[in-house]
Amino acid sequence: RPVRFTLSRTTDNKRPVRSSTTSHTEVVRYCCALALALAVTAGAEDISPRVGLIEIYGARKTSIQKIKTAVGVNPGDRMPSRDGIEDRLGKIPGVLAARVEAACCEQRKMILYVGVEEKDAPHFDFHPAPAGDLTLAPSLEDKYREFLDAVAGSIRGRNADEDLTNGYSLMADPECRNLQSDFIPLVTRDLALIDHVLRESSDPEQRAAAAYLIQYGPRTAHSSKFIVDALQYALRDQDETVRENAMRALHAVAVGGKLHPEQQVYIEPTWFVELLNSVVWSDRHNATL
Repeated sequence: RPVRFTLSRTTDNKRPVRSSTTSHTEVVRYCCALALALAVTAGAEDISPRVGLIEIYGARKTSIQKIKTAVGVNPGDRMPSRDGIEDRLGKIPGVLAARVEAACCEQRKMILYVGVEEKDAPHFDFHPAPAGDLTLAPSLEDKYREFLDAVAGSIRGRNADEDLTNGYSLMADPECRNLQSDFIPLVTRDLALIDHVLRESSDPEQRAAAAYLIQYGPRTAHSSKFIVDALQYALRDQDETVRENAMRALHAVAVGGKLHPEQQVYIEPTWFVELLNSVVWSDRHNATL
């Protein structure tokens, strides 16, 4: 999964890209990815993460060489600081927004994904930011945070495989799997509230949790449509973690629906196709899963 090493920048008269905020979810993801990057370099004298590969996307008219020059690193270099990179990318003529993410690993080194959105290129529009004060039930929220901490441990232990055959994720790691099983009755109890939180809460961390948890709802023809509609709505959320959780949850729901036709799962491909125009690499990557 990508390290949340992210940069986004716009200037006056340019399209807005949401600025990053650090949530509990993103801290866990960043620490897990960084731990994995350090683990694969263990034993070397210098364990600083290094760039192994630079992948550039979104450039239709802009020179690739101009983008590489603005990034200012080459394979083998240490992972760059975010300071200054966004400014250099934003100064390239015709670039409206830029994004940099890093993921592990290419021959024990990091992959650096560099995305640009150009003037007149296809643009993915998000929903307006919701303003409600809804939150998940404390019992479910606490269980979810406990799960995130367990996931961090499972990734460090390289035991993050998951089974999607039931239409929701069940991880191979026993602690994670038990916590996920605990979600099922709680989500069944709170399904309507979770939907409202996903659509209306002003807190992106609450929406991200809701996007992940709703996959554990009951599977009847009616509830399957309810869950899919909520997740497809979340694909246009302004927060990338919400979108990522929604895409992963939809993937699980789709797997279950294929194996269990009685669930009557139907997922529109429209927003997955539209997400391929996003400047955010994780949007593009997850839309192809």
